[in-house]
Amino acid sequence: MRVRIDGDKIFAIILAVGFLFLTIVLPMVLTRDQVKTYEIFSDQDFKKYRFEGEGTEQNPFLIENLSIVNGMKRAINISNTNSYFIIRNNFLSYNLLSAISIKSIAPGTAKIYNNTCIGHSTEGIKIVSSDFVEITNNTCLDNKIGIGIYDSNNCTVENNQLLKSQPVSEQEPSSSSGLIIEKSNSTSITNNYIRNPATGIEIENSNNCIMVNNDVTRTFTNGIIMRSSSYCTLQNSVSERSKYNGINLYDAHFNILENCIASDNLQGITLHSSSFNQLSFNQLIDNVIGIQLSESSNGNIITMNELLNNTEEGVNILSGSNSIIHHNSFYGNNEGETSQARDDGIDNLWYEDVTSEGNYWSSWNSSLPYELLGSANNTDPFPLSDPIFLLLKQYSVFSFIPIVEHFFFLCI
Repeated sequence: MRVRIDGDKIFAIILAVGFLFLTIVLPMVLTRDQVKTYEIFSDQDFKKYRFEGEGTEQNPFLIENLSIVNGMKRAINISNTNSYFIIRNNFLSYNLLSAISIKSIAPGTAKIYNNTCIGHSTEGIKIVSSDFVEITNNTCLDNKIGIGIYDSNNCTVENNQLLKSQPVSEQEPSSSSGLIIEKSNSTSITNNYIRNPATGIEIENSNNCIMVNNDVTRTFTNGIIMRSSSYCTLQNSVSERSKYNGINLYDAHFNILENCIASDNLQGITLHSSSFNQLSFNQLIDNVIGIQLSESSNGNIITMNELLNNTEEGVNILSGSNSIIHHNSFYGNNEGETSQARDDGIDNLWYEDVTSEGNYWSSWNSSLPYELLGSANNTDPFPLSDPIFLLLKQYSVFSFIPIVEHFFFLCI
């Protein structure tokens, strides 16, 4: 049996389909970028894509408001250029490699901000051999590496969110990093929020880096690690809930760690083959071990820190010599044992030589000296009768709620 459709019905169907196309399909097509990748390998390529701007410092090219999803390469790939450009307000998701890749551009010509980079198999944002790049206010979610900077000096990484939607499991402990800085000196890393990668911030073979006000939590291996890097400063940062190290210095020398919080980690701060570092005004709270020195970590200065409720020792020197440990406050560490610290090293000094003042020990029974565990048979000969948390409060950064809450607790 044949079904006959007259002309009016055919016209009505065509009209309905046309209406759907004009009102639903066409707007989707027009608002979604049809280019699967932007490849710029010379200054002339900026003009090929008709970006707004002239490429000068006063009027840079604007690569903005793009939506690039499921591309087969890098979504935005720029190299070997001298023009100034800004990459901003783009949505870049599930492209095969990285979302944004910058390589071998002129110093100070790139700014990357307010972009969303999701689900890439390498970096969300990758910088190679490019100095003075600014990377601010970006969100990188579920990339293997949130931001990677390689052979690039004087870059700025500020106010970025580098996230994994789920914590890394034991089956994939090395699968991801929030931020990697490799062979890149004088990098500035401030106010970044990092959650759930295997490692939060990795600094490797990079000197004179400054890290301030970063918040790292739920990492698998290290919250923050400095490897083979010297003369770096880590300040006012939080590293918590790492399965292993909150802050790890590995073959890293002459660095400063101050006003940081390391809590709920296996080791709060670990120094491995790392010498002549200064650890001051830090809080080591609820870790298994507060601060640990190993593999001949020599000549370190550990002073004005607070070590609270660590399951084992507040400070544990497995190996190392000539470190100085004084004016620290030890509260409730290694409960049930005779001492809150251990020294298996050589010639470490547990007091300040000039003032003949040692450390505060909450378990001290007023007899001298305060004896330490360990093969060194060392002691603190001048224990302090009063804690130093008021001094810590004076020097702490009040923007961190955990610090304020903790001092309130101590003052009750």
